[in-house]
Amino acid sequence: MQYPSSFTRWTALGALLLLSACPETESFVTYTAAGEAGEGAAADAAHGGSTAGAGAGGAGMSGAGASAQNASVSFAVTTMPLGGKYQPKNIGAIWIETRSGDFVKTLELWAKTRRRYLTKFNKSVGTGGAVDVTASATLSSHKAHEVVWNHRDRDAVSRAPGPYRLCVEVTDASATGQNYCLDFDSSAGTQTLTPADQRYFKALSLSVD
Repeated sequence: MQYPSSFTRWTALGALLLLSACPETESFVTYTAAGEAGEGAAADAAHGGSTAGAGAGGAGMSGAGASAQNASVSFAVTTMPLGGKYQPKNIGAIWIETRSGDFVKTLELWAKTRRRYLTKFNKSVGTGGAVDVTASATLSSHKAHEVVWNHRDRDAVSRAPGPYRLCVEVTDASATGQNYCLDFDSSAGTQTLTPADQRYFKALSLSVD
């Protein structure tokens, strides 16, 4: 069937009007907040602590992937006896803070009434800071610890990938013990850091997936 030319013109005009009435689809854009500024400073020397930079101080790095927007951070460490009065019994904590030392999230805490001896951890949390995980009791011996951070802070608010610091502290006496901190950047993509063994912290490994 052949349509008159006037019908064809009106049909084309109607299609054009329909297309112009439909809003253009918006593309999705992901915004990430800037990370904390500054490189890792040395941990409190008076407490026997140390800080290692990502990819430095005996740490190896492998891989560099795309966006780390949904990255998870895995950390493993085996604590060693410090020679304290209560060894091999020990208390300790593993947590995330910013490069400038602002507390972000506790990943593991094995201390209750004796938590006051975790000097660096308490300083990071702040005076009167509530524990944001369920604390286990004093451990009967030193062991391997494995934790995962999902980029949420103590208030369950999502944090953007960027430069952070992971710290671990342990003591087996009624006194300040030892701590170790490792700087990393979760916005750098898939990576694995394997710092050299420390005197009181062995088999160290941090992975961003």
